[in-house]
Amino acid sequence: MTLLGKVFMFVTLLLSGIFFALALAINASHTNWRDAATGPKGFQAQIKELKQTNTELKAAIEKAQNELGTEQAARRVALAALQTQLAEEREQTSTKEAALLALQGTNTLLNQTLAQTQQDNTRLAAENDQVKKQIDQTIQDRNTQRLKVVSLTDQLNSLQSVVADLRIQEKQLQDDVTLLEARTQTMRATLVSAGLSEDPDDAPPAGLKGEVLAVGRDNLIEVSVGRDDGIKSDHLLEVYRGAQYLGRMRILRVENDKAIGSIIPGFRKGRIQAGDQVAANIGG
Repeated sequence: MTLLGKVFMFVTLLLSGIFFALALAINASHTNWRDAATGPKGFQAQIKELKQTNTELKAAIEKAQNELGTEQAARRVALAALQTQLAEEREQTSTKEAALLALQGTNTLLNQTLAQTQQDNTRLAAENDQVKKQIDQTIQDRNTQRLKVVSLTDQLNSLQSVVADLRIQEKQLQDDVTLLEARTQTMRATLVSAGLSEDPDDAPPAGLKGEVLAVGRDNLIEVSVGRDDGIKSDHLLEVYRGAQYLGRMRILRVENDKAIGSIIPGFRKGRIQAGDQVAANIGG
């Protein structure tokens, strides 16, 4: 039985008791019905009191109904929250099940790789034994060749002075090559860190400007400038939005009126979206 039903039952019992008491009072009184009806404790006063009691009971019923409605609304909200939590937990369970399947697949692949590795180790051990036999044979051949080496030692001594001079020249050339390579690497690193192409003639036009048309996965960006604007593969463009610098991109594929490139990770400074500007040089 609901709360509202209990309230109505209580009201009915109360009114029944009141009317029963009123009937007993009327039956017991046989004198001056006018005074009994209009007196301070007469029927009219009792009826007025009953009306007031009835009004209070109606107010109580209305209050109980309001409280019942509030409780029902709160329970609906709580039920909705529980349903949302259940959906989230189901989604998390599905994600974990998918991850478990992926891990099981990876474990199977690793087991297969382990079995293959063991087979390779067995094969390599056999090959190692064969190599050891070949090394023993080579040692024997080397001992035989030592006799020939002794006969050639005299010729070698006569050529040592020439070899020493050549080694000095070789060392000098190696030092020169090492120095040139170090300078070249330093210059390339400086150009790359400055965002410049290694070939100044291969840089994008100085006043080139465009905008981002689309942003895809893996940091790929499509821009509105292409081969007709002087863009080539490996060109570097700056990406910005108003006064906010967003990053630097490298061109990967070029078409006549557009190009596709990727953001260089070390230069990313913000989230890039369609409508952002690109330029060969922000200062330009």
